[in-house]
Amino acid sequence: MSDISIRDYSSVASSGIRKIILDSVVSTLSDLDPARITKNFLENSPLHAGNDARLHVFGFGKASIGMVEGVKAFLGNLPEGTAVIVPKGLEVPREFSGATVLRGSHPVLDDDSVKSTSAILSRLTDLGTEDQVIVLISGGGSALFELPIQGLSAADIGRISKCVMNNGADIVELNSIRQALSQVKGGKLAAKLYPASVTSLIISDVPGDDPSIIASGPLVPPSVPEEQRKKIIDKYSVTCSDLSRYRSRLDMKMPMADDMIFKHVSNSIILKNMDFVERIASYLMKSGTAVKVLRQPIVGDVADAAAMIRREALQFYSQTGEPVFLVGGGETTVKVRGNGIGGRNTEMAIRVAQYFGPGHNFTFASLGTDGIDGVSPAMGGITDRAFLQDAMPLIPDYLERSDSYTLLDRFNSAVVTGFTGNNVSDVFVCHYGGKVA
Repeated sequence: MSDISIRDYSSVASSGIRKIILDSVVSTLSDLDPARITKNFLENSPLHAGNDARLHVFGFGKASIGMVEGVKAFLGNLPEGTAVIVPKGLEVPREFSGATVLRGSHPVLDDDSVKSTSAILSRLTDLGTEDQVIVLISGGGSALFELPIQGLSAADIGRISKCVMNNGADIVELNSIRQALSQVKGGKLAAKLYPASVTSLIISDVPGDDPSIIASGPLVPPSVPEEQRKKIIDKYSVTCSDLSRYRSRLDMKMPMADDMIFKHVSNSIILKNMDFVERIASYLMKSGTAVKVLRQPIVGDVADAAAMIRREALQFYSQTGEPVFLVGGGETTVKVRGNGIGGRNTEMAIRVAQYFGPGHNFTFASLGTDGIDGVSPAMGGITDRAFLQDAMPLIPDYLERSDSYTLLDRFNSAVVTGFTGNNVSDVFVCHYGGKVA
């Protein structure tokens, strides 16, 4: 992918600490480029190119352009029929060649995703034991790669997914429901590729890096038991009428781990959130400031997560007596309350600022590594005491309307890059320097 840059960088990086934080994230996005990571993995794997006529490559997700570039660099040339599904709006480098680029919708499924999925699967019929398939999976794959169960349309699944997300579902709950709506999720893609040998390379965008949750686990048996899935569906059927209406049609019988369809399937996570967190931490250490990595994924309600960040920062500062950095990653949840423009990262940035208040010296960034946060054009936001001095009286009203991006943008605190071509969920960086003297 092309170099990542921040729109209006000089305005957003308005302090030395803001600049250090933003530079650490941009540098990490460059260092952990999917093309480089994919090529390096393949060079150290037992996979051999073999006969191109029997090799098949396809991918789906926000990082699939870079991943297929890495495969090409490893193989020399891509086999005929190679294709990837990426979100509409993701810019394809002009020099990209050798693979068909198909489009889908994200975060909510549409007909284009289904058409693109059908186009790929139509090329993979009559596979035999001599066939080898490389599948490149990354975040966003749940909406981009889909074949609905009989009786459901893309629009039906789109409405259900949007309702479940807006009601605060975490990624495990959301993807457990998606698996029951799909012919390719929850390990069902493995049945369509059997008996070929399948090598799946995965860039993880979910806390905990469970392959059965990433892109809804197309090549992995589900880790969520059937009874738990039923409870999740019961929970969201109360508020999501479409889910309640179609629940009798849902496919609740998922492939089991001992099923023959998984015998020749290998799944490898080649890049994950903690890789980003540790690389950012290494960058920040160069400043000479103490750095603490939060190793547990930051998940759950955005307000609870914001309060935790404040507690951790104050505690670490009390131990050192000097300014500190905290670095963590994960994925929070937000209940949408209005029709404003925002996402979980833009709201997280504001809520952390709100909890610190104007009596503390802090800078905090909450950023989605894919470059797009919720329904906003930003990857997230960065806030500090200067932001609070201007925005404090406005925060309750903007949060009530779920309009966090608009408030951040008003005060040069929205971080906008566009699609990054990567996706390992969210990263959080906090600098804390004590109370205001």
